[in-house]
Amino acid sequence: LVLLMGDAPETLQVPAEFSNTLGMWTVGVGPLHGGKGAYEMFYQPESVKAMYIMGENPAVSFPDASSVENTLKSLELLIVQDIFLTETARLADVVLPASSWAEKEGSFMSATGAVQRMPKLLAETGESIPDWMIFRNLARLMGSDLGVSNLNEIRSEVKKAVEAVSSGEIRLSFNPAPYLTGETPSVEYPLSLVTANVMQHSGALSVLSKNLDSVVPDAYLQINTKDARKYGIEDESFVRVISKRGEIYLKAMVSEEVPEKTVFAPMHFAHAKVNSLTYPSVNGEVPLVRVRIEAAQ
Repeated sequence: LVLLMGDAPETLQVPAEFSNTLGMWTVGVGPLHGGKGAYEMFYQPESVKAMYIMGENPAVSFPDASSVENTLKSLELLIVQDIFLTETARLADVVLPASSWAEKEGSFMSATGAVQRMPKLLAETGESIPDWMIFRNLARLMGSDLGVSNLNEIRSEVKKAVEAVSSGEIRLSFNPAPYLTGETPSVEYPLSLVTANVMQHSGALSVLSKNLDSVVPDAYLQINTKDARKYGIEDESFVRVISKRGEIYLKAMVSEEVPEKTVFAPMHFAHAKVNSLTYPSVNGEVPLVRVRIEAAQ
């Protein structure tokens, strides 16, 4: 995702000194100068001719999903590297099948700065191979040599190049929580729509897990009890949700967990098209969207 976002610092979420926001930026991965940020690539794509997307499904997870889909369809070349044939991958000219975390050996860095090794637990599925092999093979096809032939050589390079790994010293600090702004409430759109992950899912990928899907199998609209009475909406009935960008239908979940004049919808489920109601934010934050709701006829 860092590579996909380009060199806009605010969209990369560049950590402050000794921040616990580690991620790819901290471990030495950064874009070249002169690149575009995610906002420019997806919402102002006039000069973008090709994209290489790895491990992300922007057709579902990015705001203003209709604009994102139009951008992806307009590209001269779209390459997607992922472990499933996602909605974004279905639009691609080339799909590179990657191995999942359980099908490859490697490591990951936690939010506390700990580097943990992952053993390979399963054989690769179909033609999939680990990500690093895909990059190595592409480099060879383009006449370049990355200088690595196995995972141990990559580990050695990381230990030498990344201070956070080589020194073994990480200090934690926390930045103030950002204040989210959004559209101004109006008579026509009196409610605030919040979209986010739920505890049982992560992004658009986890809905492919049968176990997680059995717990939260579909999208819904969480509505405060008083708002439900006001708009004549019953629990588990269908609701029409309308914003300035479009409308969708979701099943109602009447609850005291959300405050009045606020509704919540998980963004994981592609068929629900929740992000077709939202809009992109220049600074990378998810803005608050104003909507109105009514009982579906």
